[in-house]
Amino acid sequence: MSSVETSSSVNKELIAQLKSELGGKFKALVTAAMRVPAEYTARCLRGAMEGLGTSEGVLLEIICTRTPLELVTIKQAYERLFKRDLEEDITSETAGSYKRLMVSLLAGARDQSTTVDQAKAEKEAALLKKNVALWGRDESVLNQILAVRSPAQIRATLAEYEKLTGQDICVKLKRNLNSKLAAGYIAIVGCARNPARYYADQIHKAFAGIGMDEEKLIRIFVSRSEVDLTTIAELYPEVTEGTLREGVRAEATGDFRRGLYAIGGL
Repeated sequence: MSSVETSSSVNKELIAQLKSELGGKFKALVTAAMRVPAEYTARCLRGAMEGLGTSEGVLLEIICTRTPLELVTIKQAYERLFKRDLEEDITSETAGSYKRLMVSLLAGARDQSTTVDQAKAEKEAALLKKNVALWGRDESVLNQILAVRSPAQIRATLAEYEKLTGQDICVKLKRNLNSKLAAGYIAIVGCARNPARYYADQIHKAFAGIGMDEEKLIRIFVSRSEVDLTTIAELYPEVTEGTLREGVRAEATGDFRRGLYAIGGL
């Protein structure tokens, strides 16, 4: 038995015991934190596609923000848990340009080099300008640049785009693409620029509006707890007033609040 299978088996027993003793949001948080990270994420994806309708926000929050290696481990966990192929399920649950974006990312074709080709950045900035237009754009070009190039190359291209247009590309994406596709590309852009700041903004959005988005908050705290949650907390004041601890204190209560404090080291 592999170490992953052993860990998963032990955690299943602990989770079953905890489920019988805990309740509500705190139970959901503790259960999530006890799972093997890739398996937890695979369960989130399966849950987003089960039943009537698909939770597109969960799909893009995960698939558009993970590295190729992380996506490989998630796909493996998905198949191990559900005896299903994640790419096939995503293909059946999405459509059009949004489907092509999801499939491109799951295929793991994104370059991970840290080397930047400046000439390519300048050329592709011009292509971005042309293809984020309201009319006459070729979305396959957006896909090639934003879903396949490395984060370092995307950053260089975006810098050239801003020199060329004097504008943040996210403004055009929101204005000219359908909401799902725009949100996917904006997630990619945000993570290419600074993943921790992107997640700080997403936590702020989970707190905003009528009622806290508890599921989103749990997904971010748990999935980033061993990656960059400390940095996310440091950057949180850049996206809103106050610290992350103050945000949690204002929106969460009781054991759920204390659980978020513990996971976040707040």
